[in-house]
This record gives sequence, structure tokens and C-alpha cells, in this order.
Amino acid sequence: MTADEASTGIPWRMAWELLRALPEKRNEVLAVLNGAVGDRLEQQRSPLRTSMRLLVHGRELDLEGDLRGQLEGVRPRVLVLAHGFMCTESIWTFPNGKGRSFGERLAEDVGVTPVYVRYNSGRHISVNGRELAHALERLFAVWPVPVEEVNVMGYSMGGLVTRSATHYAEEAGHRWLALTERLFLLGVPMRGLTFEQLMGASSFILRTIPTPVTRITAWVLNQRSAGVKDLRHGYIVDEEWQDQDVDRFTFGRQHTVPLARGVHHYVVAGNLAGHEHHPLAKFLGDALVTPYSAKDEGFTGTPSARAAHATRVFDGLSHMAIVNHDAVYDQILRWWLYGPPGLPCESADA
Repeated sequence: MTADEASTGIPWRMAWELLRALPEKRNEVLAVLNGAVGDRLEQQRSPLRTSMRLLVHGRELDLEGDLRGQLEGVRPRVLVLAHGFMCTESIWTFPNGKGRSFGERLAEDVGVTPVYVRYNSGRHISVNGRELAHALERLFAVWPVPVEEVNVMGYSMGGLVTRSATHYAEEAGHRWLALTERLFLLGVPMRGLTFEQLMGASSFILRTIPTPVTRITAWVLNQRSAGVKDLRHGYIVDEEWQDQDVDRFTFGRQHTVPLARGVHHYVVAGNLAGHEHHPLAKFLGDALVTPYSAKDEGFTGTPSARAAHATRVFDGLSHMAIVNHDAVYDQILRWWLYGPPGLPCESADA
């Protein structure tokens, strides 16, 4: 494939050159590109678009082929892990490559087979959620051994994708959801990202000012991908964006989705302020996601009907550290082994 072929319809020659220069980072470069403009790459069927993939034992499964021949040495208990915005499954590994990922550790400690999800984070979250729901239904229909239990872990945007997947699986009556025991949401902006809310408000205001400069600036800002705009308020269903002006000014979600029935939901949030009730925590959080957004509660801490069965806020923990921090893993393992605690919420220093 030539650079011209790779950039058909969108001027991404520089991205293609970067892929050629860093072949060992191809997937990571594509993840960033797809997060930025993946919706347009999808519409134009560009060779640079990322299709949804499931990986087992480091092998990408061909969901269009015979899966039985691709799955070997798997267990009846499964953990599905979904990465965040502009990421791949490599986000779960330690930065220095010396530590074991959450998936590897849980495989050893509780006997699960990790299944990693790779998706185009520039597409609408609900589009990825529905596709993931159907992909998991197909996967577990041909799992070499009878599936006894499914568990799901989503990081950042990946948590929204998995929440969306459980919603569409419930609508479709998928068997895998009935087998799902636990859903872990790590640093997930259930009520959106403050930064994206500010970005959306800024572009809306600029668009209303009748000068060429402000309207051109607003147009540039609005070139953000559909996935980014869904992060404004944590949209996980089609109704939030279909037949809507996605750049309109909004105060929050218009459609609330209940937690999947029969599934224990656990939330981990980071916080760089002194404690989760510190004024800075309401805007800074873990540098991207605030504790109140991760816990899907009101700005003042008012619980919602969608409160998780257990939550934990780690003071001093950043967004990027959540996916490979020992204290976070220890909490996940305790929840896994002993279930939700008697109290609805805990808070502790990392």
C-alpha cells in the first residue's frame, strides 16, 4: 500500500510516513489517529481505520472465520478488558515492561482467560458498544470449553464502551450477559470529562459570534471525532447523538441507562487533590476524570440510582496510573474474592 492509497479522502500522508518510520509502534500510532478522526476514516473506509478486534494469548482473532481453530488453551472463566481513548491493549502493561498486567495477574490468581478488546475510539461509543456486544456473543458461542463465567473490565472510554455493550446485550438477549458476574470500571467518565465539556461550550459560544475568525475557530474545534464528543457527558446509547446536532450546547445526558441486572459493578477513581471532596477534585480529579463523574453521582456527591455496588477513590493517583497500580489491583482482587463490602463507598490513599 502506498502513502497515497493510505490517505485516500483524508490528507494523512504524515501519519502514513510515521507508520513507516515506527513499524513496531504501528498499532499505537493508528490508535492515536483513529481517536482523532476515526469516525471519518470509518466513513471513507480508509485503510488506516481500526476495526474491532478481540485478542486471546496475544493473537488477534478473525471473527469472520472459524474461531474454534483459533482458540487454544482457554479456560471456562473469562475476563474481557477494554482500553481507553487513543489506546490499544498495550495500555494494560507496565510502562517499563517489567510488571505483570492486571489480566496476567488475574489469570494466575483467579483462573481466568483474558480477552483484550481493540477498537476505533474515534467512533461513537454506542457504535463500539453494540459491535462489542455482538462480537462477544459470537466469541463465547464457539469458546472451546463451556463458558461458566464472564467478567469485564473497562478503562476510561473503554468503561463506557463496556457499559454500552451490556445495554445492547440486554436488549438483544445475549447469552454472555447472563453469564457476566462482575464489571470493573477504572477511571471511567460516566458523567463526562470536564475538559471536553469546556471544549464543547467554547466551540458553541464561538459559533454564535458573527465574525469569520470566531466561526472558523469554532469549525476547527468541532472537527473533534464523534468519540471525543461522546466523552462530553458520557454518552453510551444511540439516542444521545442520532438525529441531533452533536455540537449543540448541553448540560448533561438526556438518556440514563440502568446498570445491567445481575452484574456486580465496581468503580475505581483517581484523585490528585488532597481528598475527593477537595474543591480541586471537582474539576481536576485524576487529571482527566473526576471522582463524582467516575462514580456517576451528582456534582455535590448526591448518589444516583446507577451507583456501583462498591467504589474506591485513590487519593494521589493519576488517570494513567490506574491501569497498572498495585494498590488498585489489590482492591480489585479483594472485590473479586469477597464481593461488595457492606458499606457503599470507601476512600483511601494510594
